[in-house]
Amino acid sequence: MAPNIIKHILLPSDFSVHSARARLYAYEIAKKTGAKITMLHVVNPIFDVAAESENMKEMRIKRAKERFDQLKAKRERSKFRELKVSHSIREGDIVSTILESAKSTGANLILMGSIGATGLKKVLFGSTAAEVLQKAPIPVLVIPDSEIKQDFKKFLFTTDFRQKDPQNLVLTKGIADELSGNVTVLHVAVKLDFRTEILHRGFIDHISETSGLKNLTFELREHKSILRGISEYASSEAISVIVLNRYQKSILESLAGRDTAKKMAAVGKIPLLILP
Repeated sequence: MAPNIIKHILLPSDFSVHSARARLYAYEIAKKTGAKITMLHVVNPIFDVAAESENMKEMRIKRAKERFDQLKAKRERSKFRELKVSHSIREGDIVSTILESAKSTGANLILMGSIGATGLKKVLFGSTAAEVLQKAPIPVLVIPDSEIKQDFKKFLFTTDFRQKDPQNLVLTKGIADELSGNVTVLHVAVKLDFRTEILHRGFIDHISETSGLKNLTFELREHKSILRGISEYASSEAISVIVLNRYQKSILESLAGRDTAKKMAAVGKIPLLILP
């Protein structure tokens, strides 16, 4: 049996409703894989000396410890009582502290929450989490703030036939296998032509010949909007997790566009796994 891919999950938390949804996902993944979880709360310094007295900082740290104690007590009364969960409270810049914690703990997955379509836009492009996605050397799973079941049955790997895609597809398949899920590989083209079909067929042949991966489904779709094409496919096929390669800058930029909410009808409600 191959060793687990997901061994240690870093779960940044601000104790909000959004991070609570992410926490449930982390618990489910850890239960299925045996991974450890490090829950991280970052106390971000307030650079107004008058506003941030030493007493105030100590109070923020004390509140964080109390919240972690409450979460631990709640977890120990649940089906997740056997999980290996540790808590960490660190001071510093949020982004750099998350990245440093991922490195120092040996985490190989960062799991974070977002706030629906608008919040996801903010997470990806207008918040500290955007820098985490852009800089993290490990996969980042972004959980939307929506009423969804912690389901891992169907992974949708989106591809533009880039050089690193086979490597990331192997990683995705390994994660999906650990979570008892299946993987569909999707390429959405603005226009289907002979070149696109040749690239698609060549990609399938390359994966078959070099990776040894089995039980993959390959789909080629045409849509004038790549993001909307992904969204519509994900919605129609009840996809559990959408996998994006970080190089797919045009797709990620589309998420920040004015009509994001409309384009992200499905995407904003489905967890996104961003691969470096």
